[in-house]
Amino acid sequence: MVVFQGRSKQDLVKAYPTIKGKSDYRFLSRERALQYLDNALAELALPEDSSDLKEGETPFDFQPLMAQLRATRSNILSCLPAGSR
Repeated sequence: MVVFQGRSKQDLVKAYPTIKGKSDYRFLSRERALQYLDNALAELALPEDSSDLKEGETPFDFQPLMAQLRATRSNILSCLPAGSR
């Protein structure tokens, strides 16, 4: 996944070519990436419905995943500040 800002699709394809069997890049704008991460974090923050659990199951701990998503979000913000080119 290549998160970009202020670059044309043509520039991205040139910098990150897809080579069959070796590389397969997907491009996502900074705004779309942040939106995805914010939505995922909001969904994971919702309380789990314990009525969906089978007998003997315990709720899943999403904190490690949420920490990883927050770190990814932070990396995007530091590498691609708003308005940067």
